[in-house]
Amino acid sequence: MEEIHQNALFHMERSGFSEVGKFIQIDLDKIKRICTLFPDCRKIFISRQRGFGKSLLVSAFEILFKSGVNEFAGFAIQNLSSDRTFPVVRLDFSLFKNQKIIESFHVAFNSFIASSFSPLGFKFDPTNTSIRFIDQLKVWLSTLNHNSIVVLIDDYDVPLINSLDDPELFAQVSRVMSEFYAAIKEYEGCLRFLFVTGEIRIVFNGIFGGFNILEDITFDPDYGTMLGFTEAEIESNFGDYLKNAEVVLNLSREELLTEMRRHYGGFCFDSEAETQVFCPESVLQFLSHPEKGFQNYWCRNEGERSALWEFIKRQALRSPDIFKKPTSITLDELEGFSSGQDISLKALLVQTGCLTIKSKLNMAEVELGCPNKEVEHFLEELCAEDKLKRGSPMHQ
Repeated sequence: MEEIHQNALFHMERSGFSEVGKFIQIDLDKIKRICTLFPDCRKIFISRQRGFGKSLLVSAFEILFKSGVNEFAGFAIQNLSSDRTFPVVRLDFSLFKNQKIIESFHVAFNSFIASSFSPLGFKFDPTNTSIRFIDQLKVWLSTLNHNSIVVLIDDYDVPLINSLDDPELFAQVSRVMSEFYAAIKEYEGCLRFLFVTGEIRIVFNGIFGGFNILEDITFDPDYGTMLGFTEAEIESNFGDYLKNAEVVLNLSREELLTEMRRHYGGFCFDSEAETQVFCPESVLQFLSHPEKGFQNYWCRNEGERSALWEFIKRQALRSPDIFKKPTSITLDELEGFSSGQDISLKALLVQTGCLTIKSKLNMAEVELGCPNKEVEHFLEELCAEDKLKRGSPMHQ
């Protein structure tokens, strides 16, 4: 089944999904939402757990600003008033997930920033020891025209997650990154567009504190379905694959969607609790091999985030039963940012996808619960490990 859907936004190969065209698409409804972010000189932050297409959205913005709206013939976004292109700097901080020594991190980070900005004209002079790297970057930023460049930052939090188990390293990494963000903030006038993604909402000097120019749309109802598949989108984009799954599993369409909802749906990123989405990666894996049944794909590669799960376990989850019982959280706690060692466990579990918004209790609180069977299975395995500590702050 190699059909490429006509409403594909862009064609990007995804390993393990060759049978479903090798492409992920964002449908026309999502394009309309992207249109609302594109025209203004905005500076935006959004957090989502892995598997929801944050990097794909970053790629969409990269194409839009580098190549212009003509790359999107036939889509609503082509009707934007300007097709002007801009120099784009894309920074993927997931590349720093294995840096555990501050000296090597500092060198690697500065080198990465220098090489990323060099195509736009920045030239770091290592022989000029009287002017630090970050000051050389600031001097260059000061020469740029107003609204002249686009900066896209993916997985801003990975270097911080990598050091959660080491408070001293966390503080040192924070200082290095803070200098960069402070430079960006000081010369924010040169930014035509700034977009930052992450998973864990961690505050440190320079971002979400000092770097307070970002507009946080993480739980904004207007963008609740921007990342993830709605049920309607699955039906409209994957009709042939749904039919194939119905035949393979001997299920009606209603039965198939019900089971997909139970296993892969139930995620809510809407503070009004009015919309839900499916995990795209799990849906694509399932539709690729429906003959395998409703397997658990959600955290197949969690080894890459072992530091994060070790941190969660040290926060003392007691048993999988806690995820089967409703619990509440204030919107202030849910939407807030925490320092490395003071992360709210409930907020952290929402950020990683272990819990999700189930309903709005009142103007200040929402109810949380486990999103689906797939996540529930992962949590049961997580909590069954011998080294799991006892006693959960969620009971407090």
